[in-house]
Amino acid sequence: MRIPIRSSHSVENLNLRRVITGIDDRTPVEKLAKTDPLKVLHAKPVAQIYNKHTNVAGIAWRVGAGNHLITNAHVLSSGNPRDYTIEFNDDRGRVAVEGDKLLAYSPRQQVQVYDPVKRVMSWKYTGAGLDYALFSIKPEQFKSVERFGYLGLDVRQPHIGQEIYLPQYNYENDKKVISIYDDARGNPQEPCKIRNFDRYNPVGSVQYTCDSLPGSSGSPVIDSNTNKVVALNNGRNDEQKLMSHQSCTTYGRK
Repeated sequence: MRIPIRSSHSVENLNLRRVITGIDDRTPVEKLAKTDPLKVLHAKPVAQIYNKHTNVAGIAWRVGAGNHLITNAHVLSSGNPRDYTIEFNDDRGRVAVEGDKLLAYSPRQQVQVYDPVKRVMSWKYTGAGLDYALFSIKPEQFKSVERFGYLGLDVRQPHIGQEIYLPQYNYENDKKVISIYDDARGNPQEPCKIRNFDRYNPVGSVQYTCDSLPGSSGSPVIDSNTNKVVALNNGRNDEQKLMSHQSCTTYGRK
């Protein structure tokens, strides 16, 4: 079914045909506070990021103990962190900070291809480029976000069947939610897992079964056992599987 999207922030400029089929398995952090507090704790460094001029929004999160945040390059599409506000929240309230310096940037690469059916030229992603942006926030504001903690990276190669979870935001109400389960096979407690990955490319695509919607780009894909990040969600779903009501596959970059 199609989930309506709140109009206060526009989601990142992606294909809005992506939907969640069946039950939306994303769980509000408030409901997980008692049953799975460790996942809630590791979702705290996950923030909303939005362009101050266009209001287009996605996800960014603190990586490491220093003043470093990461998101998709297509979320930080202007290439200038100072165009963006980053908003963290927890049970103590919200803290908004401003982007500062761009530290690393690897946008997705596109080429023009001819569509013989429509008889037009269109842009197609080549798979090159890692689609990430590493940036800092204003140094004088860094103290205010330290309480949210940070995430570490798991540099090992992912494996099929690896259990994961995906913190993100519900853009109907700006509430933080976490994808932990995938009910597509009729089991509401089936964990989200890595379904496939490019084993010959250590920075290639990782495919996994986590519910997500437009606006989740930039979310961390977190290992359920180590609570370290194994991939960066770039939010593209397998539309053929969505249309056939099978378990949807979301893509990220290792």
